[in-house]
Parts: sequence; C-alpha cells; structure tokens
Amino acid sequence: MKRFILILALGLMLPSTYAVSTEALITEIRQHYHSIHQQRPKLKGKEFDAGLQATEGVEAKAFRDAKGELKLIKTIAYGEMGKTFSEYYFQSQQLIFVLTSTHRYNAPMYVDEKAAKELGVAPFDPKKTVVTEDRYYFNQGQLIRWLDNKKRSIAPTQPAFVTQGKAILQMSQHLVSKAQAVQ
Repeated sequence: MKRFILILALGLMLPSTYAVSTEALITEIRQHYHSIHQQRPKLKGKEFDAGLQATEGVEAKAFRDAKGELKLIKTIAYGEMGKTFSEYYFQSQQLIFVLTSTHRYNAPMYVDEKAAKELGVAPFDPKKTVVTEDRYYFNQGQLIRWLDNKKRSIAPTQPAFVTQGKAILQMSQHLVSKAQAVQ
C-alpha cells in the first residue's frame, strides 16, 4: 500500500515538475531573446540566398556576433496576398525561439481603384491588412511551447504542435546551412 501511495504521489508531482522546468526554460529563452535584441546594433548582418520560393521573392539576413557565432536569422517572404516576417534566434548554435508575423492583404497590392472596378472586387487597402503572430520556443531541438496569435498556448498533445515543431526545425536547419555558405 505504501508503494502505491508513493507511486501515486510521484505521478502527481511529475506534471507540475515538468511545468516548472518548462517555465524556467521559457524564462531563460526570453532573457536570451532580449539579450540578442540589445546586442542587435553590434551584430554583423549579411544577406544570403535562402533558396526559398515565394511569388514575390524572399529576403534573408544572418546576424553574427564579433566571434562569428550565429545569433539571428531574419527572413521576409513576399506574396501576392501578403508577406511573412520570420525571426530565428539561436544560442550556442541551437534554435531557441522563432517569431513569425504574417500580414494578409485584403487584395493584391497591384489592385488599385480602377482595376478593382473592372474586376468587381475591393481595391488593396493597407488599413485592412490582418496581422497574426506566432511564437515558438525550443529546447534541445524540441518545440516546448507554441503561443498563437492570441498568445494562447497550443497543447503539445495537438498533432499540429509536433508537425509545426518539425517543420520549423527543418526550415531553421535549411536557413543555417544557406547562411553558412556566405559566412
């Protein structure tokens, strides 16, 4: 009976221990993210070909410290109906945080009043652009938290959580390899 109670007690403690350790990791990641932002003016940026496709093109830039250590990769993917800004933050060559900001236009930028009238649609209006942001926190190559546009945490049990984590890691590895080629 004592063994059962001990096992039950340990089982109840593990989820809270996981939550505490995850929160500690998130706090550490946020501190490092802010540190990179403070260092940003001192980081050396270099544009590179990301090898990515978007209807209107992709810009990519890698930022390194004085020692040459990669700290940040920024990309902008331009499309007919919007653009996506992505920022990949690194600590000791490991991805720790990604911020994506997607801007969805109400119409393509080239649809002015005249074209809109001819097509029977609304013209492009920058005031109608919808912006969404997602935040992804990583530890040792694993997504540990995903905050959606409303800063709600997506449950790790959701299939999209695992899929999105793998996709972002693959993209960051791709970008790092492309950035290394122009170092």
